[in-house]
Amino acid sequence: MDEFTIKLFLLDEFTLQIAGFGLIVLGAVLGAVFLTVKRSFRRVHYLWWIATATIVFSLSQIGWLTVGIAAEVGMMTPMVILLIISSLMFGMAVYYCSAARAININGSPRMAWLAFVPLANLWLLLKAPQEEQGVMGVSGGPKVSKLSNTILILGALFLVLMSRYIDAQTAKADLVGGERLTTFLQLLASARTVEQSFAVEAEVTREELPIQLDEDTVFQSIAADGRRLRMVFAIPDDITSLEVGIENWLAQDYCPNERFGIELRKGGVIILSYQHANGTVVQEYEITVDNCSA
Repeated sequence: MDEFTIKLFLLDEFTLQIAGFGLIVLGAVLGAVFLTVKRSFRRVHYLWWIATATIVFSLSQIGWLTVGIAAEVGMMTPMVILLIISSLMFGMAVYYCSAARAININGSPRMAWLAFVPLANLWLLLKAPQEEQGVMGVSGGPKVSKLSNTILILGALFLVLMSRYIDAQTAKADLVGGERLTTFLQLLASARTVEQSFAVEAEVTREELPIQLDEDTVFQSIAADGRRLRMVFAIPDDITSLEVGIENWLAQDYCPNERFGIELRKGGVIILSYQHANGTVVQEYEITVDNCSA
């Protein structure tokens, strides 16, 4: 089951966004089918409950950062299912709040779907109620009501801003787990084609280059070309040859599954080129699956 679930992480960002919005809309459809909305929300209370649902949903999405650890203990698929359920529940919550607001406006929940239409959803937020009877509000005189409304509005705006901040931080954060991500990364490598794995490796690593590996070697560049991954290392001009047997040492380094063992078994080839600063090639090594079994 994890092999199927891991394919979700191979989808591009746009597809994931569409899928996420689709789950929320599906949750709203389920809400329309199974929920009976009888309450009526004024504008301020609608804003408050939508903001509350939004920040709870944003906090739940931090769970995506823990899927690596979940994979290590065999719980990745249940974790993903829970996260999908959270999207459905958020959709149901948005529908419920919007239906209650629509009832407050015209006595019917039919216009609740405007909540999922950009700009048109402002109608739910700004439209004045048709009548005030049955409205869920704060009891008391005008001064109390105005103070309560002000507190609710400021609180709701704070929650909205916090949810946006959480979403932004989650989007750019790394998976939690560090060295405990071995199983997840191996599942990811198994699900990708060699071309995909090498392209991702080149894109990610390129941002960190150049890297000083030791006093004589600088990891200079990396490029993916289909099923071939080429890495260039710069060495001092006074080094004209490399140690005998270094190819076996390189194979031991690159063949484990946590490095490129999975890609090599799928037919990938890793080329390691050691060059002087002027581009003169001192030595090149080609690592294939044959080197891993030697």
